[in-house]
Amino acid sequence: MGQDEHDLFEWNLVDSLSNLPDRLAPTAWSGHISFLFSLFRIARPRSFVELGVYNGASFIAACTAARIYETETICFGIDTWQGDEHAGDYSESGDSIFCDLKSFLSENYQFAKLIRSTFDSALNDFADGTIDMLHIDGMHTYEAVKGDFESWLPKMSSRGIVLFHDTSVRERNFGVWRFWEEVTEEYPSMEFFHSFGLGVLLVGRDQVSSMSVLIQRWNESVSFKEFFRATCEGFGALVPDRVQARENINRIRWLESDRQQKEVALRELQHLREIDRIEKEAQFESLRHLQEVELLVENLTRRSRLYKLLRPILLLGHGFRELEKR
Repeated sequence: MGQDEHDLFEWNLVDSLSNLPDRLAPTAWSGHISFLFSLFRIARPRSFVELGVYNGASFIAACTAARIYETETICFGIDTWQGDEHAGDYSESGDSIFCDLKSFLSENYQFAKLIRSTFDSALNDFADGTIDMLHIDGMHTYEAVKGDFESWLPKMSSRGIVLFHDTSVRERNFGVWRFWEEVTEEYPSMEFFHSFGLGVLLVGRDQVSSMSVLIQRWNESVSFKEFFRATCEGFGALVPDRVQARENINRIRWLESDRQQKEVALRELQHLREIDRIEKEAQFESLRHLQEVELLVENLTRRSRLYKLLRPILLLGHGFRELEKR
């Protein structure tokens, strides 16, 4: 790879970090979302499986990346939505969390599917050698993480990449760090220390060329490794605030649109009121004219009756005048 190709590669790598997920729930994973976009752009996984989904923060980010970069990835999220020792017990709220996430995914990503079961029970849903990218984020004890990895390893393809969250946590019986130290002796890897740590393990022997370049640069250049770590951490730290800012902007736009619609409705209402006022005035004038006509008719009627009563007298008076002339 020449210098120009290296520069383009690094530009694409960093440029991807600026993307945001379509939705972001509260999560300890937010610091790694920017890197996930770069990883999808480089590795272009055909299938993505997440063990431990909860509210879907990282899963939605993966789906967003697949949509943006048109990777044609099929995404599977596996969870019981019951919680555990480390995630906490959310059995009472699990149904609502699951239904809300399922609804959002069905509206936005036809390629995403949730499987509500234990990790072991879902194994039979996948043939060996078919998963390009696996994210292990379930129970975080050493035994649980090791068991998940060993159970799902046969399912990984020749391009397989496994992500481990919480590689930096060494409390509350977390054992990811311990298993990570062991497994990185066997496979090429990358590790980020921020946001509780993220391990990237390349278990497939036939990685796509861009992924091979990334791991080569990572291993051969300390400056690149430090630069990329710092850049991912910096972009990742901004994700929650940027998502909130985007939501605020969308809210402002909605309020402005709503205000404009209400102004139009108000003008229409005022127009209708003006029409109503004119109609009422016309009705009033019509009624007044009708009353005047009725009064005239009544007066004429009265005069007619009076004439009929006085006619004999008038005729008699006329006769007297004729006699006097004679």
